[in-house]
Amino acid sequence: MRTLILLMGGKSSRMGADKTCLELNGRPIIEDIIEKLSPYFPEIILSTNEPERYSRLGLPAIADDTPGQGPAGGLLSVMNAFPREQYQVAPCDTPFIDGATLARVFDLSKDSDAGIVFSKEGPQPLLSSYSIAARDALERGINRGVFKIMACIENLRIRWISAADLGLDEDSWRRFVFNVNSPQDLEIARSMASGGGPGLTS
Repeated sequence: MRTLILLMGGKSSRMGADKTCLELNGRPIIEDIIEKLSPYFPEIILSTNEPERYSRLGLPAIADDTPGQGPAGGLLSVMNAFPREQYQVAPCDTPFIDGATLARVFDLSKDSDAGIVFSKEGPQPLLSSYSIAARDALERGINRGVFKIMACIENLRIRWISAADLGLDEDSWRRFVFNVNSPQDLEIARSMASGGGPGLTS
């Protein structure tokens, strides 16, 4: 069974609003993401410091053991609460991710400690997959005051996963990794959702 950790985000300071309440085509982005991913990931766990806010989604929600440690702390907290052999990660603000591609990331990562999605812009640790072996690495890093996921896992066996590995052309890749961090990003996403093309510059 595939397990997915859905990161519900931090303070949303650039957006100026709760990103999990943003809508595309009249529907909350988060609900659309869950609907798209759930056929491929029967177990979806929310990583959030406000579990009560998302009770309406009907999914388990785990607060950080120690707030303020970023996504690394969120992942570690979920791993501690739900020990599994492997986890896929996705953020709540990527409206064009799809379950089949994330499942491919998960499956390609099975013989490694972490399967890290990457492009010429660098690694995408929040769209990557981690085995339970990464739990100890995250814990060691956090205990040293290191809160960057890639810095915590640098000594693990990493499977690097490219767009080509996922069968994505350039436009599909850019849609897959596009995230909504600002009001301007939201307008671009709305254009993309209405068939306006990628709406991105290189």
